[in-house]
Amino acid sequence: MPKKNVEVAIGVGGIAKSLLKAQLSKRDDLYIFLRHAEFFENIDGPVTSLQKYSVHPSLKMPEHNLIKQKISTGNGEGSTVHFTRALKVHNNFAELYTRCAPSLAPDRYNVSGPDVIQIGNYNPEKATLIYSVCVSRAERQLRLPYSESRSKRLASFPIGPYRVSILFTFCLLPSPRQGWLVHNTTVDTRDMADLEIKALLDGFQEGMSDSAAAAMIGLPPLLINLRKFAIDEAPAFAPLVGIATICREGIRGSKAYKKMVREAGKKGIFDDTRR
Repeated sequence: MPKKNVEVAIGVGGIAKSLLKAQLSKRDDLYIFLRHAEFFENIDGPVTSLQKYSVHPSLKMPEHNLIKQKISTGNGEGSTVHFTRALKVHNNFAELYTRCAPSLAPDRYNVSGPDVIQIGNYNPEKATLIYSVCVSRAERQLRLPYSESRSKRLASFPIGPYRVSILFTFCLLPSPRQGWLVHNTTVDTRDMADLEIKALLDGFQEGMSDSAAAAMIGLPPLLINLRKFAIDEAPAFAPLVGIATICREGIRGSKAYKKMVREAGKKGIFDDTRR
């Protein structure tokens, strides 16, 4: 019988450490609960009590699935939305989030039980876990190209009408004190009057193919955003800042990127500020 509860973990010193828990509701809503960081933004910030993503069947939308993110802290609640046509139209992968994990050694990450799936083992004192989570149709499996399989690993499981895929890799530097997470957000374009901008923004709703998912989730997003992370949060990562700059400038130099900036810039909806 297909499972409706799955806990994904990774081993540290022989103990399973939770990364996320997936639950399926009776109405086929998929809830993914992160084993979130203790604090929001920094150790002086508010305590985080909940962080979850929900993937909805969205029966009233023939082409879209609505994905929500909710986070609760001592300062209140926040949320984001992600409208995607990856599942219903393109049979692609919708990225939920990419995370650079802090050290998972503390006992608060410990987990056990029959629903636990352990995807590997590592030592936080010698490596940093970087992983991405995406969702697709249950029958759609992510296949890593050989060139990507040498540096990244993949685990997936079906749950109801969905399949959750976790692509992960390790950076051979000690796990930082603070983690890092970025998630995907899009806007609802169904009633957008400007067809030019609608066409541009609709592209972000298509999801990712196998090769695009393998190339874009995992380590590259970390490198692209590493400049601030390395300097402010994890000095040990500072040697990689140069790589991040090369990666970022490479993307900025592509024809597709320049076209997107040019078209969106005319409408004032795209900020290309270098941070």
